[in-house]
Formats: sequence, structure tokens, C-alpha cells
Amino acid sequence: MTTLAYRPDLDGLRMVAVTSVIVHHAAPNLLPGGFVGVDVFFVLSGFLITRLIVAELSAGTFSLLRFYERRARRLLPALLLMLVTTTLVASVMLLPAEFTQFMRSAGAASLFVSNIWFAHTVADYFGPAAEFHPLLHTWSLGVEEQFYCVAPLIFLWAAKVRPNGLVVVVAAITVASLILSVNVSARWPAFSYYLPFCRAFELGLGALLAIAMGHKTPRVPWPVRALMPFAATLGVTMIALSAVFLDRTVPFPGAAALVPTFGTVLVIAAGAFAGGPVTKVLSWRPFVFVGLISYSLYLWHWPVLSFARILYGQAELPPGVTVAAVALAFLAAIVSWRCVEQPCRTRWMSRAATWRLGAAALAGTGFLPLAALAVGAMDGMPGRLPQDIAAFVTQKAGAIALNCRGDDNGATHCRHANHPDGSPVDVILLGDSHAVRFAPTLISEAARMGIRVELIGKLGCQPLVGTRRTNGGEDGALCERHNADVLAALARRKDAPTVLIHAQWALYGARHHRGLPHKAAVPLVLTGGAPTASIDNQAVVSAAAAATIAAVRATGRRVVLLGTVPEIGWDVPRHLVSSLRWGIALPQPPSLSDYGDLSRGKADAVLAAIADKDKGVTYVSAVNSFCRPACAIADETGAFYIDSHHLSPHGARKLLADTGLLAGLAVP
Repeated sequence: MTTLAYRPDLDGLRMVAVTSVIVHHAAPNLLPGGFVGVDVFFVLSGFLITRLIVAELSAGTFSLLRFYERRARRLLPALLLMLVTTTLVASVMLLPAEFTQFMRSAGAASLFVSNIWFAHTVADYFGPAAEFHPLLHTWSLGVEEQFYCVAPLIFLWAAKVRPNGLVVVVAAITVASLILSVNVSARWPAFSYYLPFCRAFELGLGALLAIAMGHKTPRVPWPVRALMPFAATLGVTMIALSAVFLDRTVPFPGAAALVPTFGTVLVIAAGAFAGGPVTKVLSWRPFVFVGLISYSLYLWHWPVLSFARILYGQAELPPGVTVAAVALAFLAAIVSWRCVEQPCRTRWMSRAATWRLGAAALAGTGFLPLAALAVGAMDGMPGRLPQDIAAFVTQKAGAIALNCRGDDNGATHCRHANHPDGSPVDVILLGDSHAVRFAPTLISEAARMGIRVELIGKLGCQPLVGTRRTNGGEDGALCERHNADVLAALARRKDAPTVLIHAQWALYGARHHRGLPHKAAVPLVLTGGAPTASIDNQAVVSAAAAATIAAVRATGRRVVLLGTVPEIGWDVPRHLVSSLRWGIALPQPPSLSDYGDLSRGKADAVLAAIADKDKGVTYVSAVNSFCRPACAIADETGAFYIDSHHLSPHGARKLLADTGLLAGLAVP
């Protein structure tokens, strides 16, 4: 086995990487670009792994089996400890739907494919829901492990092709990955952020540096050596500037990732030649110690912070809780490093003991995916919760048999089981996710009154024809096509004398809305028009709503407009669980006056004004049903919401009862 000279400054660089990530995750406003610590890790991994492989290839001692064994010893024991521990915590804290998602992510993490899982589920790493996924941070482990699986095979093949084949192949992959990342980071951010194709260039930069340097410190002219302290200073500065000035609005990785990654390359290269004060500082023993525990620290910091946020039901934790969470993560990391990482990684083991360790690791990685399937089959195991709490916050639409299908645009079409496709209906419900979540209860309750309802809804799409979302990308085009298809279908069909339109109107009509207070409303423009200079979309919504309703009315149908559901601003079931189980105080819900400058003062006012001018249009306020004047979130029977703004079945029934909507739909 080839042994390479130990460089304490590289552990110090690990300290820089992991602490920047922790500060960013604990207090994003303090270090908006601290997520670049992961990019520092990627360059370091590419450098260290390639240096080891190149050295062993040169010595003729490289073994794929031994390489994978070392990687397994390094990564699996601490990872499995974290996964098992967090699974136990999740089984106590999480609601059934949350627990199902958690177990699926745990299964993906154990197989080192959680980056693929989160790219398809969470997608937005910086989104408001990300903080409530305790295993989200394992995406980067997936990228690294995928590199470890593929890199040795590529290196072996390239080294056999020609003498300089290795550097040519690695350089080609690095450049291709960089070009791909630059071109897709803005258009498909989830693909670029999570998947290895757009991250390979970061590992490739480290690999190219390792190939250039070899496994021994190369001899370079004195003038070059004299510049190394300046190179190290420049490199640290590039990393620091990235951590301070980059933020979630910059497409990443893409070209922006070149700053911290090239900075890392400079620090690593300079350290090989005693890179002056920077190398000495990075080699300071406290920094080196944090670097030594950095893997365990990275594993533990995010779950601790995430579970604390779940407990408090909000992304922004009290400062004291944040400090305590970070301290707990450090303690867990030290224990994990000392009792698990070090023994499994450095202690000599007989061949039999190695096989036993490998069998245990394989059993652990296989158990979690199977457990995820079992938890999903049991609907998240609601029996874990106290019975009164489970009944209060976990609701289904009831025994409603729906015929649902999708179409090419991703729209959802649902009817009652007694109303098969092709049979006439009385009401067509149009809208976005608010309509989709409202539909099962509406369809079921309407069927009791002999009213046949069909849902035609698409998640995330404004039911406003002739509008385009300027931040929508491909989704924006699908929304335009979906709205056009709906109007075409209405023109063809002879049934459904009433069209009910319901949506998250505040998202489209106001500058800010309660459900996501840190985000501006979805920016809309009229199709073919220039972006509006207004701070909100009211003018666009007003014109588009009038055009949409006029187009529906032109088919001979009457229109019912259901206004915005009050947006609470925090996850209602999660806060109720924390209050009922742990005694944590509920935040103050909004009141009727809060909506004067929000949904009622913007989009809802537009809808009400249109209804005032046309007797064939009816406007129904949802806000008035819940806010009298404080907005109700629950009663003694159950919660009115499934999150911060989507109604639960119980909340939907309250809305129907308070507004008399069903009676209005029954009017010919």
C-alpha cells in the first residue's frame, strides 16, 4: 500500500469548508454563499483521491478491491450511524407523510443516490421547504461516491491507452462538465446543482492538479516558489469572497463556481511548497482537529438543525436554539469520529473481520430502502403518534373514490368514481395546486347533492390565459399551453354549465404573500408583451382575469370565482404537533386586516370587481370564511390546513359550509 505524506494544511482547508457550510446553514444571512464549502470539498476530494490512485498506479500496487474497501471504511460506518439515529428521531417527530418522505430519502442516502432523489423531489436547494428535509445534505455524498465509483475505472482505462492518456481524458471530462454546467445552471437549476454531470469539473480540477503535481512535491524554479505565499493568499481570498458575496440568486454551480474552486486549487498547490502564512494558519492544531472531524461534522450538523426547525415549525430558529444545535452537532461529530470513524478506518482488521464489517455495511445499506418501502406501504405509520394528535393533524379526503389521470402537459383530471370519463358533468373546477387540493372534498360533497364536478388543474399554473411566467422556464411554457388547451376543450364541450376557478391568487397578484413572505409574487407578463415595470402583477392579473372570464363566458357558461385561501405563513400541522406534544407556543396567525394590502387588496379585489360588472360571474370570498377577524387555523375537530396555505379536507368542508358554495353551484 502506498503511503503519501500527510499535509495538515489540507485538514485546515477542510475546516474552512465545513465551517462555511455550517454557518450558512445555521444563519444564512451571516454567510449567504457559505454553500461553496461543498465545492471546496469536491476539489479536495478530486485532488486526494487522484493523488492516491496515481501514486499506486505508478508503483504498480493499485487494486480496485482495496480502493473500494478503503472508501467503504471511510464513508459507510459514520453515515449508517447517522442514518439509523436520525431514523429513530424521525419516527418520533415526523408526521406520517413527512416520515414516508424521510424514509425514502434515507434509503436513497444509504445507496449514495440521494442527489438524484432530491433533484426530483426537493429540487430547490435554497427553497423554503429545504430546511425541513433532515437528509438533504447527503446529496453531496452521492456526488462524491459516484465519483469514487467511476474515477478508478476511467483512470485505469486512460492510463493504458497512452502515456499521457490520463491527463487528456480528465481534462476533456472537466471541460465538458464545465461547459454543461455553465449552460444549464440557470435553465435547469436542480439538474445542475445536484447531479454529477455538472459537478464533475470541480472534482476534475482537483484531479488535474494531482496529476500535474504527481505524488511527490515537484521541483519548480525559485521565482515560482516565491510566488506561492501570494497564490495561497489569493486562493483563500477567492473562497472567502465567494462565501460572502455569492447568494441563492446566482445560478450555481456554473461559471460562479470557478471562483471558489480555483481558489481551492491555489491553496492546495501553494501548500505543497510551504505557502507562507496561509499554510501555517491552516496547519494550526485547532483548525486541523476540526478538519479531522469534518466528515462527521458535516453528517450531523444538518439533521440537528433540520429537526430543530421541524420542532419549532419554522426555518428561522431563535439564536439560542441555533447555537445549541450547532454545539450538539459538534459533540455528535466528535463522538462519531472517535468511536466510529477512527476505529473502522485506521484499526488493522483480519480478513475475516473485514468481511464481517463489509457484510454489516451491506446489510445496513439494504435495510433502509426496504424499510422505506414498508413505511410507504403503511402510509407513514400514523400509529406512531398519540391517537388524539394523529386524528387532529393527519387527515385524508375520506373514502373518496376518484378517477384521476394526467395529460401531456402535466395537468390533473379528476372525477368521482360514479362519473366516468365522457359522461357529462355539471361543474368544471379549474386552477392550480389550491384547486387540486380542494377538489377531492368538493367532488365528494358535491356528489352527495347530485352535483357532478370535474377537476382540470395543474400544479403551479396560474389559471389566466394569455399570461407567461417570466421565471417559469419550461414550466411557464407548459402553463401557457395548458391554459390554451382548457379554453379549447371548453369550446368543444356541451356539458358543465358552470366553471369554478380557484387558485392561490395572492401568489399572482401581490408583491408579497403570507405563505412565502421572503419571495415576491410570481412575475407575469401578457403573452407577447414586455415585462411589467410595476412592483406587482395587479395590472397583468386584472387584464388576464378579465380575458379569461370573458373567454369562458363566450362559451355560454357562468363563472364562479373562489378567492384566495388565507395564507398563514407557517406550517400549521407542524406547529400544532409541536404545541400539543412539546408545549412550544404557536406563532400569531394573520388577521383580516393583514389582507388589506395583500390578497384581498390585490388579486381578490380584481376578481370582485369583475363579478360586480357581470351578472354571470359570482365572486366568493374565502378569506371571510376563516378570518373573523383573526384567521382560524383549526377547531376542536382538526386542522384547517395541510401546510401553510393549502386547505385540509376539514378546512375545505368548513369553506363549503361557510360560503354556501355548493348551493351556488347547484343554481342552473
